[in-house]
Amino acid sequence: MRTGRRLLTLIALGIAACTAAMPASAEASREVFPYCSYSLLDDGWVSTADDVRKMLREKRAEDVQPGFVEATDATVNQFRALFQALNRDDLTVARSAAKALGYNACLLRNLRRDGEVDRFLFLSKDQTQQIHLLWRLGKADPIIIQSPHNFKDQRDKEKATESFVRTRARLLIANSLHANDSKQRSPCSGNNAVSNGAHYHKGWFHAAHVASAELLPDHGVFQLHGMASRRGNGDVNYIDISPGFKKDQVKEHSLLRYFDNALVESFGGDYASKYIVSAASPSPWTRVKSGSHLPGTFNTQGRHLNGSPEPCRKKAQAVHYENSPQRFVHVELSSNPRQRHLDDLINALNIAAAEWRTNAAGGDAHSLEGAKLQVGTMRVSDKPAFFTDELDAYEQPVIIAGIPGMEGKHPVVVEAITGLTPALQLREWSYLDGWHRYESVPYLIAESGRFESDQLQLEAGHTKFDAGLGEMNVHFQATFEGKPVVLLTEKNNERGDVAALRITNLNSEGFTVKAFVSERAQAIGKKLGGIELGFLAVYERAEETVGSASVPLIGGSAVMLKTEVFQGNHTPQLMGVLVQEEQSSDGEAWHTNEEVGLVVIDELVFGHMQSLYGADPAALRRLVD
Repeated sequence: MRTGRRLLTLIALGIAACTAAMPASAEASREVFPYCSYSLLDDGWVSTADDVRKMLREKRAEDVQPGFVEATDATVNQFRALFQALNRDDLTVARSAAKALGYNACLLRNLRRDGEVDRFLFLSKDQTQQIHLLWRLGKADPIIIQSPHNFKDQRDKEKATESFVRTRARLLIANSLHANDSKQRSPCSGNNAVSNGAHYHKGWFHAAHVASAELLPDHGVFQLHGMASRRGNGDVNYIDISPGFKKDQVKEHSLLRYFDNALVESFGGDYASKYIVSAASPSPWTRVKSGSHLPGTFNTQGRHLNGSPEPCRKKAQAVHYENSPQRFVHVELSSNPRQRHLDDLINALNIAAAEWRTNAAGGDAHSLEGAKLQVGTMRVSDKPAFFTDELDAYEQPVIIAGIPGMEGKHPVVVEAITGLTPALQLREWSYLDGWHRYESVPYLIAESGRFESDQLQLEAGHTKFDAGLGEMNVHFQATFEGKPVVLLTEKNNERGDVAALRITNLNSEGFTVKAFVSERAQAIGKKLGGIELGFLAVYERAEETVGSASVPLIGGSAVMLKTEVFQGNHTPQLMGVLVQEEQSSDGEAWHTNEEVGLVVIDELVFGHMQSLYGADPAALRRLVD
């Protein structure tokens, strides 16, 4: 077992050196947000665990007496706007979104032992405590840490905040209210007060959870709870962990499984065999062995992530969590793991985060076989063309539509419909009649994640953004060796409007996506709502095999893949591909040259414009002899 240690000691000489070497993005953040200036902090530096605790206590002393305020649909949307802005590094918009929520925001920074400077945006409220947030700027693990209530004797919020600072988690959501601050009872399962964030679906805590879970679908969630002692026997050493459902349904690549193994590694086998009660392993607590009781089964956020259609009142059923990534862990901590063994707990969180990043969230590359690539062709019209069993082998499938033909001449885009019955559908712009002839449309299905071979680097993923805000930056999970070709497919457009997705600022680290409504809709000020999209990035890494890389398909066969980039416009170019504008304002269809990226797999053509030289709404079509 590791000995206790202070949080990343700050050396005075290092302050000037790190400040001088501050990257441009850090300087930009300073122009938007000030450094936190509580009396104990020196220009935003957080140097010890005590700093974290004192900062939160000082903040509490400044605040008005806490009171519970319900969240509304507008609150959820405001959190969505905040997290979307932070995720695309747009701190100016983030500042406005934070203000709309009533948050004060300032910067914190910490010098890690590896010499890197961590920077966090600290968001808190003065008039009512509700919840506070910490968002890690720059590089982070795909992890969210939550603290749903703040028992005053157990300092849950302080321990969760310290755990966040000492890991590389992206986001902390911490409820500043005591679990019983409100006398109003929650209608959700468990007979708790509405101030207990884990057991109420209309609080600010759950609103922030929903918004972040939607935006960051590959992030694992640790929800940390404190318990005074072991139930019924007064023992102060126990740790209970659960996904919120029976242990015989826990997947191998679930966050719970990784955390279970990490706790054993960090605390040691003797401690684990006595005190760690896990739904993923044999337990000294017989009720967990039998499956008749598990902590977290009433947890509203756990039910939400596990797929319950009504998380306030209904548990997730097997049909839901068997098909989910199982990215939620409910953690109950007795006093010793929170205090004497906090270093071991944080070490276990870091180990589990690394496993999640590597094996589940896809941060490190797997072999190409793991991508489970599948390609084919469907006849698609304005009516959905449904997949049958093509997606059965995937945990997090990414569907990419190829370039449609031109049997119907009206401008059209291809959308993917996900859910219980995934499908592809052609969508004409709203100024047209909506009916469209059948077109041959290639499709590609891949497992979400990062994959590579000697010849290729490939990343598949999905994200959601508020297209009404204009654009969003998408960061790859790891840097490519060169500029990849990126394919996009829209899915589940909230408002049902037809949109043209465009890529700009493409480089080895990511890209910017913009969405456009028709010119007629732009003229009347119409904006899009939330849009989900799937993406596939491909880079051919071996010069001697460019244009002839071999890729394995699901089932064991292999086909040839090649990428092409060319200048395309409104006339058919390479492989008959052209840029087709919508014509709601006029009949003009001319379009300037755009950088068009193609991925050709087994003679099926996929592509997307990789530039935004002409801003008229447009999409690719293919003229086939």
